[in-house]
Amino acid sequence: MKQQRILLLLTALLLSINSVYGHSMGESEELQSFMVVEHLFALLLTAVAIIGIMLTLTIFRGKVKKTSLGIIIGFCVLLLGIAVVLFFSDTSTVGNQEILQEIERLSSLPYTTIIYDTASSRDFGQLSELTEEDPYAHGLVQETIWLAEHNESKHVGHALSFLKDYITTGNKDICIPHELVHIKLYIKHGDFELANTQATMVQKYHDSWKKNVQKQYEKYPQFYSNYEQLLSSIEQVIPRLLAKQYDNETIQLLDFVEAHEVC
Repeated sequence: MKQQRILLLLTALLLSINSVYGHSMGESEELQSFMVVEHLFALLLTAVAIIGIMLTLTIFRGKVKKTSLGIIIGFCVLLLGIAVVLFFSDTSTVGNQEILQEIERLSSLPYTTIIYDTASSRDFGQLSELTEEDPYAHGLVQETIWLAEHNESKHVGHALSFLKDYITTGNKDICIPHELVHIKLYIKHGDFELANTQATMVQKYHDSWKKNVQKQYEKYPQFYSNYEQLLSSIEQVIPRLLAKQYDNETIQLLDFVEAHEVC
């Protein structure tokens, strides 16, 4: 009878863990991690609670030896410790309400002509601290700071919008034309090291972006004027950027991308 109870308990836990992973499938990698850690924490606490209840009932019936009692208590403490470590070791920023509130605060900063045109790097200090454990989110914040410092105010909101979407959904929606426009800004201000870094990132995500945008084009071709020329310009400009060819031909290709940008 005792073995049957233990077997039923383990089976229930395994089914619950399988359910957690099953429900997280189809979500982004970051969101899957967040959901799994959160649910495993709850499952481990539930396991401790169930074992505790069973132990209490067994003690009242006088059917537990001191040696067994120590082993069971030790096992409960171990499960609880694992649950606490899992809960506090998760550094994902996905779903972080404090970050979302900070983005909203920044959007309400006073401005003169264009939103964010009075923003300085100091204004983004808190946002930078909140995202420092997440390389992707922190990179977007650093991009925002660079844009503010170089008076490219109209682009600041774009980077913050991508950050907000990432924090909300966990999806890394890389818009290749948009990133190329920012590379054009880096070249304009002479930051060639940053331009080269971003060009490498663009090359990495180009194929996945093209696959997604092709689906959108097939559904709504009327919204994608000069689509083929845009793809051609992108495929021509990426190797030039990787080769650090920042000449007039490269700038003209980037101008075309900016004029016909789609995400």
